[in-house]
Amino acid sequence: MEREQYLIVSCHETIPIETAKTREAAEVRLDAIQGKLLLNEKENITATIGMKQKGELSSNKALAMSKKNGFTAQEHFTAVANVEAVFLNAKLTSTRPDNKQDKHLLDIKYFEVLLQLPTQMARAVLTVKHTAEYGHKDASGKQSIVKTEHKIYFLKLCN
Repeated sequence: MEREQYLIVSCHETIPIETAKTREAAEVRLDAIQGKLLLNEKENITATIGMKQKGELSSNKALAMSKKNGFTAQEHFTAVANVEAVFLNAKLTSTRPDNKQDKHLLDIKYFEVLLQLPTQMARAVLTVKHTAEYGHKDASGKQSIVKTEHKIYFLKLCN
């Protein structure tokens, strides 16, 4: 991957990021961080990327949303390839409950960070799902949460 003028703009500093020209190049970078615990220190939230999330981040649907907002495939895949740096520098902008009433999905969080692309600024918007794993039911029939985790699920570029 070659270094171009792609930057994350965070707290009055800029952080250079590497270019990914194709989906395959982005997926190679995602493979390297799959399962790694990532900490966003600003929000004190840790998250991971699993196999399913890797597919969602580089999906045609995610690419189409970025293209609809005026960005190229290379710009989208560069953001995806640098999702670790994007998440580490992003700010939590909103949290909402799950609309589908999935008991395993506690909430959905949205994070944003500014990216300086060669021709324009972009907001990289990450969707992070906060999920729960439940244990066995107790005598009263209630299930307790035994584990919660955040998964980086989706990324799109916006103006």
